[in-house]
Amino acid sequence: MCFAYLIVWGGLVLMTQTLADEQSVELHRTRYTGVDAGLTFSEVEHPQEDWQPCAPTIEEQASGFIPFTRPETYDIRPWSRPRENERVRELTCFLAKGETTGVWFAIYALEPLQRVQVEVAGSQNGITVSPYYAHFWAQRYDWKSGRYYIIPELLLQMEGGRAQFPAAGGILEWRDLNVPQAETCLFWLRVTASQDVSDGQYTVDVVIRSAQKQPLHLPLRITVYPFRLQKPPDKRWLMYSDSYLLGQMSDEQLLAVLKHMQEYGIDGLTELPIGEIDISALAQGVVRYNPEPLLRWHRLLQQAGLRGPHTIGTFIEEQVVAQLGIQADLNREWPQPLREAMQNIARTVVKTLEPHGMDWLFYAWDEPTADNVRAIEQYRNWREGGARTYVTVARDAYLAAARWLTHPCFATDVINLPNGAEWARRQCRRGQQQFYWYGSGCYLFQEGRMLPNRYLAGWLFWKTKADGQVSWTFLRPHLDPFNDFDGFQVNSVEPKDQCTLYPLFTRPNDPASIAGIIPTIQWEALREGVQDYCYLYTLRNTIAYARRMVRGKKSAWAQRVRQAASEGEQTLSRVEQMIPWPHTPRGLGLGEVNCTNADLQKARLELGDAIARVARALQGQ
Repeated sequence: MCFAYLIVWGGLVLMTQTLADEQSVELHRTRYTGVDAGLTFSEVEHPQEDWQPCAPTIEEQASGFIPFTRPETYDIRPWSRPRENERVRELTCFLAKGETTGVWFAIYALEPLQRVQVEVAGSQNGITVSPYYAHFWAQRYDWKSGRYYIIPELLLQMEGGRAQFPAAGGILEWRDLNVPQAETCLFWLRVTASQDVSDGQYTVDVVIRSAQKQPLHLPLRITVYPFRLQKPPDKRWLMYSDSYLLGQMSDEQLLAVLKHMQEYGIDGLTELPIGEIDISALAQGVVRYNPEPLLRWHRLLQQAGLRGPHTIGTFIEEQVVAQLGIQADLNREWPQPLREAMQNIARTVVKTLEPHGMDWLFYAWDEPTADNVRAIEQYRNWREGGARTYVTVARDAYLAAARWLTHPCFATDVINLPNGAEWARRQCRRGQQQFYWYGSGCYLFQEGRMLPNRYLAGWLFWKTKADGQVSWTFLRPHLDPFNDFDGFQVNSVEPKDQCTLYPLFTRPNDPASIAGIIPTIQWEALREGVQDYCYLYTLRNTIAYARRMVRGKKSAWAQRVRQAASEGEQTLSRVEQMIPWPHTPRGLGLGEVNCTNADLQKARLELGDAIARVARALQGQ
């Protein structure tokens, strides 16, 4: 049975459906089956665009659409209507040698369009431009309810008037790419400059066409800077790995995914498989450890260039109590025999892994509270057994467990204001700890948007002066990866799928058939954040290098270099002030940072231009 009725919300008439016996629903022309029972479906975040679209030019009328863009991908929806100042006549981007960046644009259909395709012509040596179709679909607006919004998220391949579309169960299928009249379709261009490309200006031709209509040409003007970005050797970007799913890939498939992560700036993965710990002879003081499941990952991580640290963990203490035949309440202070046994296990793991040179941390209990005795004992005994330890913590939990932690990873609400970040940094320096924090990835209001992940992984990381920044989580669907409304029986607390990217299956809903990953806008935003950090770091380093090169010299060249370095320092200071801290305690979601993706792009342009000026001055140009 399904009940449907209309409600008026914020001036909008929205369809609400309450499901009872019949557990399926159609949202944005897609039928979702097996959805959680009892959900009341209502659409939110559907802002009206009640203006008329800008008048088409003769060329646009002939092609059947108006090309346009907006600074934030999330602001482009199927019902979007272009204003005059949003019309696109050409596309632009700038990037360093070896960098990849994204450019997006949309088309508004003046009439029904059949078999739309985007092609790139006039390719240039050292420049690669790959077009993708950005798929709109329905996603939960919060963790549990039937409230949903229509967002752009998946970036899918396209060719010859066809594109990939998500079918049920994690399967992609090729269909004609048609756009109904008065609707908008979004496209993404992934632009890459090779490491050895010459700096300067390049132009490629982006051709958009549909069946029986005239093609429309948009020049994409690309500026390549005369430098390569530098990544700080002492900073780390980590990602929750979801290794239980990725680990079902072949070595070749998994290596390709790990290389992709490395290209996007990821250094380390959490929650890798620890291996097999045999405690059958524990009463005699003997622990046997087979790390081969972990070493498989280690070998592939090394090949992919992910330098770590990576985390492993286990809750083996319950088995230890049973094996020793002792009475112990794990939620109270542990008896000495249990502590000694756990430290023996930790020492065995440390000793066994030492010859392999793996940079690893112990991580088991997640987000413990200050009164979680079991978690504190867990980290205490692994630390006393010689392991380094990582744990996600709030302020009180950190203070309770600090002496046993080497890599505390703070919740965002601890560090996203200046005084909180300073407190965490000071505490970690006092305890000779690495200062990490987490908050980017696929939390609420991060999917389909550029700003949140880009700001968190880039600018907020820079402002906090932390040692590591962590994203949660790589790909964690509950049942059908392409159905955000079916997860209650797997995760009743957070039924919404948790995916920064999505898995590609070859058999519906069969994790063992995972064959690859499907990129998303929020994943691209994470890479842009890492690169924002690298622009900041490269400018600071280039200024310092320039000043060392001209120290004690009085030539005209040295004067020009000093001038460029001084101007670069002024740019760095101005841009740092231009991008603010979050203005609320959480800093994760929508409307909590007083800046936009356009502001971040403007800041990067200023940083890139400043680096280029110093680089050219050093070259005598």
